[in-house]
Amino acid sequence: MAALIPALIPAHAGDLHYELFAAGRYNPLGQVQDLTLGWKQDLVDAPEGSLIFDESYLYIGPTVQLSPSFAALGGTVRVMPAAFIRLDLRVERILAWSDLSSVADSPLPFTAASLELAQLGGALIGDGWRTVDSLLLQLATGPFAARATATLHGWRLDLPDGAIFYDQANDFLAPAQGFGFSLDQDLLYLAPGRRPVLGLRYTLARPLAEIPDWGERPLQRLGPLFAWTFEEAEPGGAWTNPTLFVLAQLHLAHPFRTGDPTSRALPWMGLGFTVEGDLRRAAGR
Repeated sequence: MAALIPALIPAHAGDLHYELFAAGRYNPLGQVQDLTLGWKQDLVDAPEGSLIFDESYLYIGPTVQLSPSFAALGGTVRVMPAAFIRLDLRVERILAWSDLSSVADSPLPFTAASLELAQLGGALIGDGWRTVDSLLLQLATGPFAARATATLHGWRLDLPDGAIFYDQANDFLAPAQGFGFSLDQDLLYLAPGRRPVLGLRYTLARPLAEIPDWGERPLQRLGPLFAWTFEEAEPGGAWTNPTLFVLAQLHLAHPFRTGDPTSRALPWMGLGFTVEGDLRRAAGR
């Protein structure tokens, strides 16, 4: 136990750190921009080449997320005690508006409360709170890696009891007061310098509630992914690890995207970009 104490003591002064994520997708259409800006504190003064403590830090700061179906403002606490595990806790005030026609091409039976709200303007509008709590586990050997991210999504929207809305991020109908779950599992090949990264992703997601015409069936997708990290201008600077990624997955199971009304042959496709950086360290150079 005593040997663990030094690992819990901050080893460096820390830095003002940001992360920017922007992505779009097809089937269904969607896009999101996510920005976090906060304090990143190293936890371990790891020796060069350390595999376990190559990344070990505490991060805390505000977040903003924008998309066509919601806007969210809140805060994130991220703890990564070692390179193979990371825990994210996120709480946000959210305004969600969801055009019900984006769920499927045919009318769906919604609850009376949801239908009444939808008829007011063709959309559900909910002002409330959202939590996103995720656990990342990853292992690597040589150029190969495996990664799994499990996430619990929670909503407390100011809508009538029994109302539902379309959660664009996960592509399922969700309870206005309730939870959902998602799991991403990746098998990866990392080329030298991590350019490129090739892999296969399996996705499972479901609302943790009984939803009309949805039930408790999970949606499942499987397909290849590709990522390319461009050479950064200077390690540890304000523009670090700029990465472009592409993902294409076939729907293995989904109430509306496996033949009725959308063909199973039409894949879920995503294209995105992410970058991060240390602002205080960069300004001091």
